Amino acid sequence: MKTFIINDFYVQSLLALLLILFIIPSSTRDFAIAVYFLIAVNHLISANRKMFSGTYKKSILFRIYYTISMLFIIVLFSLAASDGIDMIDRFWNNCGRRVMDFAIWGTPILALIYYLICVNDYRKQLKK
Repeated sequence: MKTFIINDFYVQSLLALLLILFIIPSSTRDFAIAVYFLIAVNHLISANRKMFSGTYKKSILFRIYYTISMLFIIVLFSLAASDGIDMIDRFWNNCGRRVMDFAIWGTPILALIYYLICVNDYRKQLKK
């Protein structure tokens, strides 16, 4: 787990740097979206690996982050799965849209929180 935490910190730092570099010039918006997608996929894989690891000590901040981010993932999959069902579709148009509106603004905050979790884990590993 030690090497995973260190590598995860480096990957998160690289992805954050790439996102900043591609957001600044407006002509590279497509690349920024691609990097944003890579960050989301990386968070999903990394957070699940940490959550289900027996050796990773889960902080309260990590548990809150994990719960909220997985709620967003479940809502996204539910929205995709309910695409053809009329009754469920009406429900998700009301409720799911509100969750997605929050997710659009909350995702960068969650990414920042996850990066801070990675920094904290990285510092703990360096002290060992």
